[in-house]
Amino acid sequence: FIFLSGIPVSPLLSSFCYSIQVVIADEAHFLKNAKTKRTHSVVSLLKKSTRALLLTGTPPVSRPIELYPLIDALAPHLFSNFFEYGKRYCDGRQTAFGWNFEVHLRTNIY
Repeated sequence: FIFLSGIPVSPLLSSFCYSIQVVIADEAHFLKNAKTKRTHSVVSLLKKSTRALLLTGTPPVSRPIELYPLIDALAPHLFSNFFEYGKRYCDGRQTAFGWNFEVHLRTNIY
């Protein structure tokens, strides 16, 4: 049983040799950036565990792309890859500079 609460995760923590049954990650909104070391460490722990629970009081509501690392950690079979999710839910478009998934949801109602 491992409980993580908004603290930096040591690389040693993600290299457990034995079976991890349950991981509870508090402040899961810190995992929104898939490029950070913290996200890589915690997601690898979540994927090794039998059960995982992500807790947050700060829902990522403005950028749907920020949900991908959380969804991929809990249900990696749901989307085949990052681009499939980005094209479907983030209006992903290929530009001259690469793919753009930084679409913001509209919050103003006219």
